[in-house]
Amino acid sequence: MTTVSKIAPTATKAKAQNDFVGRVLFIHGYTQNAHIFHSKTLAFRKKLISMKLKPIYLNGPTVVSPAHLHSQDEIFSLSDLSSSDSDNNCRSWCEQRSDAKYSFEFAKDTVKNYIENGIILEGSAEDKEANLIADFEVDKDLPIVGLVGFSQGAAFSAAMVDKFEEHFGVPRVKWAILYSGYMFDIIRMPEHKKLFSTDKGLSSNPTRMLHVLGELDTVVSEERSMQLFDFHEEISTMLRHPGGHFVPNSRPFVEKVCNWIVTENEPQQKPEEKVKDEKSDLDSLLDMMKGFGG
Repeated sequence: MTTVSKIAPTATKAKAQNDFVGRVLFIHGYTQNAHIFHSKTLAFRKKLISMKLKPIYLNGPTVVSPAHLHSQDEIFSLSDLSSSDSDNNCRSWCEQRSDAKYSFEFAKDTVKNYIENGIILEGSAEDKEANLIADFEVDKDLPIVGLVGFSQGAAFSAAMVDKFEEHFGVPRVKWAILYSGYMFDIIRMPEHKKLFSTDKGLSSNPTRMLHVLGELDTVVSEERSMQLFDFHEEISTMLRHPGGHFVPNSRPFVEKVCNWIVTENEPQQKPEEKVKDEKSDLDSLLDMMKGFGG
């Protein structure tokens, strides 16, 4: 059962005000949840905190029943869930309609509810643990500076970027990191065109985008990822890794990503170039092995 939790003040209020300069919203992938994305981004999260950026892990509004999962990749993703998660906490950011198309209205409402009221959906006790450092009474004064999305969460993040201020009534984010992202199908579902600006994000203060692609990704094709990259090419940077459909979490790769965050100059890496993650830690190696199974 989904519950809501309003992040309450804590004794660390004064410390948080002094330590953090901004918030970063983490948007998980299809069939994942806040707890899973929290556990999969350990090294990245620690690095952001050292940069005085507070990670906030949101939950998608739609619960996906394991009985409704059909592909091998979707079923395999259940191995990431704890026993309490797997009962009722596979989540999605989209609401699939009877005509096989999908809507993201509930997803936008979910993000807006956090921004305005500090409310984060919870489906398990582990979800609450993912946001122990959150304190909305303090955090509401911190700007939201970045988005981090994986797979479906990356697609949704990319769709929020262009009109972030219009959708949520706060300044647009400075950057977005999109792991295994893709473009919404605006041909089959032209109603999604309204999510993107007509100038492809080239406003007076555009949001920079980092697209991270796995060379062995069998879930999101390179063609779909490149469609998203090409749409925002003027404000985008490409970073490749030799693995599959996962978030690289090794220290060398995290350093590459965080170096990009603090770099203000526009793209330094051409689309055909790649950065090898030569010193993969155990977590990244295990994720890469999972990729071969899908």
